[in-house]
Amino acid sequence: MYGRNLKAYKKTSIDADLAVADPYRVIQLLYEGLLTSIAKARFAIEKKDIERKASEIDRAIRIVGALRAGVQYDPNNETQRKIGENLINMYAVWNDRLIRASANLDVKPLDELTGYVVMVKNAWDKIPPSEREKAYEMQDARDRAKNQTPSQ
Repeated sequence: MYGRNLKAYKKTSIDADLAVADPYRVIQLLYEGLLTSIAKARFAIEKKDIERKASEIDRAIRIVGALRAGVQYDPNNETQRKIGENLINMYAVWNDRLIRASANLDVKPLDELTGYVVMVKNAWDKIPPSEREKAYEMQDARDRAKNQTPSQ
């Protein structure tokens, strides 16, 4: 009973966090969720719990998909384009590790992936608030430019 209540509390807490989260925090939550799913998938593989493994790998793949879908860059800005393309390629490698682990019931690709995710998450967590604000301002300016019509 307590396990079910704790799970419901955590889900409600995450939903509440997402409802008010800025884009930076959403990415943090996605990385945290990805690490959790990888750990649960690893445990399921070790315990030969195929149903749980499939569920957690599927969740992890959906999280990687959300991270990939969130990659935005100006294709006319060479630096942004390269960073964006590198992120998209990195997320493709992450998906490959998840699929390989699932298909082969092998934890090694998950261990490798965990190292990658931790490294990227740690770098993300170190982005200073001042840089986040600059990114929000640039995004707002891009959004306003997109929404202006030629007659305005």
